[in-house]
Amino acid sequence: MKRKYLVWCAVLLFAVSISVALADTGPKPAVSVIVKNLGGAKCYATLLSEREQYGPYCTTEIEKRWDEMRAETAVWEAFAAYKDPDGFFFLQELWDLRYVPKYAWEYHPPRIFKVLLYWPDEGRFAVSEITEAKDFYSLFEVDASEVRFADGSNIGTIAVKPVDSYSYRIWAFVSRVLITLAVELLIALAFLFRTKREWLVIIATNILTQIALGIFATISVVQGGRDMQFFVTLAFLELGVAIIEAVVYILFLRKASGKKRGLWVYVVYALVANAASYFVGLWIDGRLVESLKMLLFMD
Repeated sequence: MKRKYLVWCAVLLFAVSISVALADTGPKPAVSVIVKNLGGAKCYATLLSEREQYGPYCTTEIEKRWDEMRAETAVWEAFAAYKDPDGFFFLQELWDLRYVPKYAWEYHPPRIFKVLLYWPDEGRFAVSEITEAKDFYSLFEVDASEVRFADGSNIGTIAVKPVDSYSYRIWAFVSRVLITLAVELLIALAFLFRTKREWLVIIATNILTQIALGIFATISVVQGGRDMQFFVTLAFLELGVAIIEAVVYILFLRKASGKKRGLWVYVVYALVANAASYFVGLWIDGRLVESLKMLLFMD
């Protein structure tokens, strides 16, 4: 009886926390850009806006708010000094593409924009044609190998291609779940969880927690978490997931295992499995070293 009571309390608290978070801020439009074929070159990117101010973002003429954590001052100054032939503006948002060749403007992105890339080592820019974000979650792709420079010019042109964002996001979620399951089931073998019943509990639990993690991760981005801050936030979300999974495993996986082992085994498994899947995810995303430094408060 006590176990059922604890389970229902946990479910209720989890549901209330989701409801509160969703009530605080709903989903908002986002514009994402994938940059192909950079070849490891040092490159920064932004979206230029047709307006000098869009939401909380503005040009340096209105308010200077450079963030030296995201790029050295010389890079910011180069973007601020860029003069677009169509009168589009740099709103002081930019992304470093050296580690992850994609970026997302996930809070008040400009609806009408241009993609602008900058290679600081070469002092060259590449700018796209005027583009419009027509979907709630708009995804675009540019190919850095297709940049065209006129003779003697350090400003080239680049084409922007729309991508089916919904299919991309569904595939990204499915891939994340499959990778998580692969890692956590491998860890399960090390913990001697090998029966069909045990694996069904682990699989069902991970699918549900991945859905919840995706919701909270999206909320954290909408509230301002992005770049490295997002990965740190994700680490704490993973810790919350590990705690929830530990409770579920104590209640259900232990029963599926015949109650042959102590409670600590299930707690340790939940922590180890989630830590492993988190760091494997960072490694695949190319942000493992940076994230470890951020988590350890290293420069």
